[in-house]
Amino acid sequence: MPDDPAKKRKGCLIVAVVLLLLLLIPVTLFWLMVRSFEQQETHVDGGSVLEINLSQLSGEGPAEIDFGPLFSVPLFSLWELGRVIDHAATDDDIVAVRLLPSGASVGWAAAEEILSHLDSFRDSDKPVHALLESDIVVDLEYFLATGADRIRVPAESAAAINGLAAEAHFYRGTLDKLHIEPQVFMYKEYKSAGEAYANYEMSPYMRESLEVLLEATHDLFVKRVSERRGLPIDSIHAFLERGLAPARALVEAGLVDNLGFREDLEEELGGIDGSDGYRGISVGDYLASLPDTTRRGEKIALVFGEGPVVTRASSSLFPLLSTRILAGNRVAADIREATADDQVRAIVFRVNSPGGSVLGSDLVRRAVVSAQAAGKPVVVSMSDMAASGGYWVSMEADAIVAQATTITGSIGVLFTKLNLDGFFAWLGTHVERVATSPAAHVLSTGPLDESEEAGIRAWMDEVYASFTGHIATARGLDPEKVQEIARGRVWSGQDALELGLVDRLGGLREAFEIAKEKAGLDPLVEYGVTVFPRPKSLFTRLFEGDLEAPSMPILERSALIEWARGLAAPQVQARAPHIRIH
Repeated sequence: MPDDPAKKRKGCLIVAVVLLLLLLIPVTLFWLMVRSFEQQETHVDGGSVLEINLSQLSGEGPAEIDFGPLFSVPLFSLWELGRVIDHAATDDDIVAVRLLPSGASVGWAAAEEILSHLDSFRDSDKPVHALLESDIVVDLEYFLATGADRIRVPAESAAAINGLAAEAHFYRGTLDKLHIEPQVFMYKEYKSAGEAYANYEMSPYMRESLEVLLEATHDLFVKRVSERRGLPIDSIHAFLERGLAPARALVEAGLVDNLGFREDLEEELGGIDGSDGYRGISVGDYLASLPDTTRRGEKIALVFGEGPVVTRASSSLFPLLSTRILAGNRVAADIREATADDQVRAIVFRVNSPGGSVLGSDLVRRAVVSAQAAGKPVVVSMSDMAASGGYWVSMEADAIVAQATTITGSIGVLFTKLNLDGFFAWLGTHVERVATSPAAHVLSTGPLDESEEAGIRAWMDEVYASFTGHIATARGLDPEKVQEIARGRVWSGQDALELGLVDRLGGLREAFEIAKEKAGLDPLVEYGVTVFPRPKSLFTRLFEGDLEAPSMPILERSALIEWARGLAAPQVQARAPHIRIH
């Protein structure tokens, strides 16, 4: 049979693609190596305007791997943004801030943190001008814009500044259609993280918690707008009730100053110091001009714990393709490394997590206790969320600082398992099991029997008692009071302060102040800061050889089966519900 020309062409194409990839990989790595060694020196011209584009904000702390060489516009973290704004306030070469709040991927507590820095910047008698450059301006974007002296909005934009809402999806009906039985136990009645799978609709307890959180955030929003814009609260409420409104309505209501575009904003800022023309400098470029925080001598460690809690996680070649996670083994190792550093006098632990693995959370808690035993005070700074396992890792700290809108508490535990027997039968798959003892099937994809359920509830009893007991001891609270404020209920940072779950309202700056006080350091001295995890360039990570070969187990048949088994297996977690206030 003669050779098929189409098959030949296809084979040649495959070979060409493989050869191209083999050529590109070393070339790319060499390019990254060169870029990693480049010394980026930034000169700040006099009369410069600091350009803050919040769509470039990514995460709480610097990325563990620096992908800067891959991007023409580098991303920056919340910690780095705070440093930049505070330094610019005392820099004679920076005369103003141009703020673009649109596209910011932050929660309300992180927004509070940003506003605190902008408020301090304005106290230096330098103006902040904001442009709400969105098709539809939403409440959080406008909240961020209140950090400005003047606010513009394009004439063709609209405003959905119409109050706050929280939305929850419930999958029980979908699971029923798939013949999957959710087996969910929540400790206790307010522990709503499992409701999405167990319930068809919101429980009264979940609804009550969400309404309280929304009301607290709403009140802070209205108060802030009233104070910054000089508007009566009644008029703000009246605008919120309008729903969608044209940009001109924002001007008429006094919520923004005038209509305009980016060039209008830059024209106004161009002559602000009497100079000729607009000179802007981005956050990334300005950050490169700042002095290194890791100088020698006495210093404070800043450890970041961000994302869902897992017990352990290995390095990945593609960290941008996955969400940030708080891996107990890694964060505990970071705290231990900071503890072992003789120059570190105190540790500030920044937490932004809905919780997750109980064991992973406890690994971090134990590291905190070890640091304290070594004479290193630990101060927790809570961001948007530090709930359930996020509170577990925080509770032993010498002091806890939270924003008024931080979501915290959720002191409880959750068990989830999916009985997939009905699903497999629906697919036509027959399942049979053989075991050496009746309880051997507890990790199977099948249902739990009464004895297995009793064992799991006993496990949950132990974990819940441990959680509440640690809180009572660490926070100096009466055990009965802890039982009252626990029950799986989420609280705002403001409520948590009144209940004794946190010590002070504020952000990282307040946490550093307390850390200095606890460590007996001079409050007027600016000490060096060592950040964990330590950011490294991609080339450095490759050179050290601590990156594992990437894998995509979901595409492997055996791994897919293990994923299904893991989904059905018993999981007792300290995890808060997914809450998005918009």
